Amino acid sequence: MAHLSMEVDGVDEVAAALAERYRVAVGAAGPRPGLRLVQDTVAGVEVSRIRYGVDAVITAQEPRAGTCVARLRGGSVGYRSAGQQHRWAAGDVYLAAPAGAVFEAEVHDCEADYVVIDPSTFAAVAQTADGGAPALTGWTPVSGAAARQWLDTLEFVQRTAAGPAVPPLVAGATARLMAAATLAAFPTDAAVEPAARDRRDARPRIVAQAVAFIESHPDRDLTVADVAEAAHVTPRALQLAFRKHLGTTPMAHLRRVRLERAHADLLAADPGRATVGAIAARWGFADAGRFARRYRDVYGRSPSTTLLS
Repeated sequence: MAHLSMEVDGVDEVAAALAERYRVAVGAAGPRPGLRLVQDTVAGVEVSRIRYGVDAVITAQEPRAGTCVARLRGGSVGYRSAGQQHRWAAGDVYLAAPAGAVFEAEVHDCEADYVVIDPSTFAAVAQTADGGAPALTGWTPVSGAAARQWLDTLEFVQRTAAGPAVPPLVAGATARLMAAATLAAFPTDAAVEPAARDRRDARPRIVAQAVAFIESHPDRDLTVADVAEAAHVTPRALQLAFRKHLGTTPMAHLRRVRLERAHADLLAADPGRATVGAIAARWGFADAGRFARRYRDVYGRSPSTTLLS
């Protein structure tokens, strides 16, 4: 976890702060120039809220590795990136800068939320047809409903990332949730259907190898790619094999195994020292309410009842 918070006043101070943090050149003006920035980073995903109290032209000095998606809270902003020009208004959700692209932005007394996602985090939840990290291929969400779902996920990720100590399993799952929500919200080149080789590889022995690996390492921050590598197949073949032979997904199976471990910990814990929230977080369950509902569905009672029994 990394947290950054700053507030500066003055044209030169704003330019210096942005240049140091983001390697950009800034030309700024305004009657009361200022900048407020809050930023958290969790496992390959950076979430920021920036308030620009200026009119400014911000030019990237070098390409950023990650994909930057934004929600404009107020004011207006224009972007020139990857040969495209766009202007956004308050309430818009948009692709600000594709991975590997340089950009120029014109900001006008605005406030925005930004999410920067590393290609490896995208690759942990989906792949292109040739097995590479997927990229966004459109500048706006595929629908209003998709944009609202993305915003709901963003708010959850912001709350989680701002926590004082996020357990490793929660951090990894939170980053991948943001990546998956972004790929679901925007047009993308991620492959949807498995290839012929994936179908050939979707055999029972693959499932057995993957299940054995998952059940031996539930305390690790595993991704579909990690499990697929252990089973010597592609992630798409692994997903297909689990659906075909178990009627589930690798990550759903991993969550079930972790729920079993959390159950065992609740049974063994000292109720005077342990908490349900801490045990849930240890096993990658960031939302205590969802954990309690899932636990009750499986075990027929609340996790707090188990802890106190």
